[in-house]
Amino acid sequence: MNIAVNRCEKPFRKYDVVWEYFPEHGRGLISCLFDVWDIDQDVLIPEQHFVDVMDKILAPRSTSSLAHFYFEAFCGTGVLQEQKVELLVRTAFSLFLVGSGLSQNVAKEEVTQKDVTRVTQTILSKGSSGAGLDWMETSCPELLMGMHQWLTAQLAPSDDADAATVADYTLPDHEGAVLSVAMWWMLSGSLPSLYTQPTTGTEPNSAGEATQRQAFSKRPWTLLYSSKDHGLSVNRLQHHVLGYRGPTVLIVRCEGDYVYAVALDTEWREGTTPWGGTSSVLLRLSPDYGVIEEGDKMVLFNDKSRNLPKGLFVGRDPKRRSLSLTEGLQTVTHRGLTGSVVDAEVWGCASSDAKLAQAKQKKAELKDAERNAKVKLPGQWDDNPDRLLIGWGTARTDYADGFREDRK
Repeated sequence: MNIAVNRCEKPFRKYDVVWEYFPEHGRGLISCLFDVWDIDQDVLIPEQHFVDVMDKILAPRSTSSLAHFYFEAFCGTGVLQEQKVELLVRTAFSLFLVGSGLSQNVAKEEVTQKDVTRVTQTILSKGSSGAGLDWMETSCPELLMGMHQWLTAQLAPSDDADAATVADYTLPDHEGAVLSVAMWWMLSGSLPSLYTQPTTGTEPNSAGEATQRQAFSKRPWTLLYSSKDHGLSVNRLQHHVLGYRGPTVLIVRCEGDYVYAVALDTEWREGTTPWGGTSSVLLRLSPDYGVIEEGDKMVLFNDKSRNLPKGLFVGRDPKRRSLSLTEGLQTVTHRGLTGSVVDAEVWGCASSDAKLAQAKQKKAELKDAERNAKVKLPGQWDDNPDRLLIGWGTARTDYADGFREDRK
């Protein structure tokens, strides 16, 4: 243990460990862990007992098992209490900021506080600890993993190879109008690893154990399209998104502060055939948070065919789409409610190579278009048979000139 145990040569008290050996942003977590062990503030804790307990926490286990442990450490097993749920969510987000290398001042921003509070209220609405855990396992199974990452970094021995290679969270470029730091935190805990883990990372093992590299090494997102910068239109979205060969996430904000996320695991394409792989997910981020639908062949993007409605349609049931964006992306419909789109943006979730490949492809297509526009006419134009054919289909205006030439 590289913080508490190595600095204590004798038994120590809970208060000493929490307030002297851990920074402020981690004290809520450590205090909850001691409460789980029923250790009073004034009781002396033998060093070996502390080591044994921490070893149990650091032992390899599944993501689901870790989420259960931390959730119950904060919230217990009975009826959910607002104060405890709020402490859980804010501690998890605070430690996520630490792992991301961001200032704790981000958590004080009004937009961030609103997003974090939304998660708290969503969990509270489930009523009991068991229902809250079920919701977390379904909607955002890795929401608390940043907390485990931070604790592991504090307690793991310095010669631990896995600990030494842990990569921090890498956040998206936050020049978008919709996706906030808190929303990225929620999405990174909800979406499959395809959208967040580096392509060079190891695959999860057969037992489903979440190693540090697998669970916490996040890949950066690239802003491909923003209605704020590029304009809200199908044409502009196609220009900036088509040709990007990697997973993407579409974020849509509508009037009434409704926010949706559509995670697509395959390249965008226009046509009359549904597309999308098994890792495609539709979520609502506001006013409540949760997964709406997921699965393959869930997306239809039609802009040309007159035999089908034009727009972007999400949902596996063609007769009852979960989300529809129509009228040039100006209107959104969900569960029978229709409203205007305020902002939309698309984030690329692959490595930077995918963006470079897209730019290279577009450059090649532009050159081909320019080359095809410059068609050289064969031979001399005056002697070309095409001139005669064009002349037959064109009204002549030079008869008077020919008459004058004959008079001469």
